[in-house]
Amino acid sequence: MYKLLILFKKPENEEEFEHFYYEEFIPLAVNIDGLERMELTKIKPPFGIARDIPSPFDLQIEFYFQTKQTFQFFINESELGQEFQEKLSSYTAPIYTLAWGQTEVISKSEIVARYNEHLIRSSSQ
Repeated sequence: MYKLLILFKKPENEEEFEHFYYEEFIPLAVNIDGLERMELTKIKPPFGIARDIPSPFDLQIEFYFQTKQTFQFFINESELGQEFQEKLSSYTAPIYTLAWGQTEVISKSEIVARYNEHLIRSSSQ
């Protein structure tokens, strides 16, 4: 699975951003061919040791695509992908960060198994 990650900083004008998000951004997103799902995270302030360090981000949006080809077609070739990027840049250029990558879902038991393999390899060196 491939993911497009968009991190938004807190907008100066939240009402204007909400209008952009619901009236322009989401209507484009629902028409993305090959989009498996979208996840939205409203970022909360840190806690514990880091509680005094404010997060630079306010909102995280993740778009999931089943294959690298589907993702690349959306970003590089589709008219909707170009419109999506133009719309995003026209409104939010100073307040967002984009990243993408391949997503691997790892169960808790797999995490333990990989860690144990690491311990075995490092103890034999």
